[in-house]
Amino acid sequence: MASIYRIPNRVRELLERKQFQEVVTEIDRLDLTSPTLRAGAYVLRTQAMFALGEYDSSYIDFALEQLKLTGRPEVLAQAKFLKARLLIVAANLIDASETLVEAYVHFKRVDDYYGMGLTANQQ
Repeated sequence: MASIYRIPNRVRELLERKQFQEVVTEIDRLDLTSPTLRAGAYVLRTQAMFALGEYDSSYIDFALEQLKLTGRPEVLAQAKFLKARLLIVAANLIDASETLVEAYVHFKRVDDYYGMGLTANQQ
């Protein structure tokens, strides 16, 4: 997937190059007036912040609420997976397990076998 909801490709490229602080900086510079655009950006922001060792769930919580209403299933699957990882870090294993199952279902709906494997490995 080249971009999430019109987010510039450079943000994705920075994420792939593991330049996580730059990802956060670039996302903070974006005009996120659209809730759908903001949801996609917050999924990427959460992924970068997780890699930096910051486990704030407020961004992914907003993204999940928005994605449930308007989101593409592959982005919703990724968001659910990130939320589950945050729940694991917070030692909320029951909710994490439920959220991983939900992520697995969403990955399966879009035939994302890699994502399905990631969720299976987390359980």
